[in-house]
Amino acid sequence: MAAARSVRAPWGGRSILANPAKAENWGQVNRIKNRESWRPFAPAMLAETAKHMIDGAPERSPFMLFTGSVTSDAIPAVTHVDRTARYQTVTDADGAFHDLLVAMRDRGAAPVTMNTSLNDRGEPIIESPERALQFFETAAFDTACFNGTYVIRKPS
Repeated sequence: MAAARSVRAPWGGRSILANPAKAENWGQVNRIKNRESWRPFAPAMLAETAKHMIDGAPERSPFMLFTGSVTSDAIPAVTHVDRTARYQTVTDADGAFHDLLVAMRDRGAAPVTMNTSLNDRGEPIIESPERALQFFETAAFDTACFNGTYVIRKPS
């Protein structure tokens, strides 16, 4: 069963989220998106976490505009081969996305997730629940969330 999750983000975006602590998720999510295996992913993290995991870039990066050196071995699925990441910081203004990362922190995990757009290679970001369900049926992830409603794939 895949570790990736599909989420309709509260700010209107559509994302695939996965555990960045599992190195194999880099390849797994690239397979879900039918992308080349070398393509990197972005970590989304609590803003206050950035200073502990990213060096050489601004502490705030809400739009993945900056790249910095990853100083932690805890997030291999979002650390590029040159030890950098184009990261996103999340604050309490980001609502449920912030709450998700806080819940991870409160459970002892790094408050970081892999965050990439919900789309297949060469396709635009998915805009409708119908298209998202179609993608979910063919892609190898196990849970989808649409406006707070979860769809969980039965184990085969």
